[in-house]
Amino acid sequence: MSSFIICVRVIRNQRLNDGRSVLPVNETSGRRYPSILCAKKDNPEEDTATSDPSLVLTCVCEADLKMSDTIEEKIKNYRTAPFDARFPNTNQTRNCFQNYLDYHRCNKALDAKGQDLTPCQWYMRVYKSLCPMSWVAKWDDQIENGSFPGKI
Repeated sequence: MSSFIICVRVIRNQRLNDGRSVLPVNETSGRRYPSILCAKKDNPEEDTATSDPSLVLTCVCEADLKMSDTIEEKIKNYRTAPFDARFPNTNQTRNCFQNYLDYHRCNKALDAKGQDLTPCQWYMRVYKSLCPMSWVAKWDDQIENGSFPGKI
């Protein structure tokens, strides 16, 4: 006989025996309910509230819901494109294109010297923040075909 979980509205999350917090998740919608406490029932026939499928939820440990450390670091350290005095207007098309060019120029120059390419990642982050991906894909195709209009 498998156990299932019925949720009862309370103010706080349930704590497991090892101290981890759990957040109930509705099986049909996937929605999390942090203000609901889950209580396990071993015999579903004993409870009349189980006839409502919206009340049957599964509990997910809060520790399991956390993002991996690398993703958290990326989000924490993520910075969007900073202000560039060369492009003070609202239209950032030229700024996007210039950073795309600078990224490829930096890669070309440092690769020719045999140096580490990590300084070039700054330009890539900026152009990926500013440029629509369709433009970037088009420019990448043009570079491969040798028809890119910019000087790299």
